[in-house]
Amino acid sequence: MAIFYRDSGYASGLIILGKIESGIEKLARINGDFTVTIELLEQREK
Repeated sequence: MAIFYRDSGYASGLIILGKIESGIEKLARINGDFTVTIELLEQREK
């Protein structure tokens, strides 16, 4: 699993599972190892 926080263009074989909705600026400032928690949120109606 990979998380892209900047545009990386299209790559064959990648499947988009979701998107980062907030906090991306904090993610971009992190250096070194860190721990993340991925949680399932209820899908919003469009």
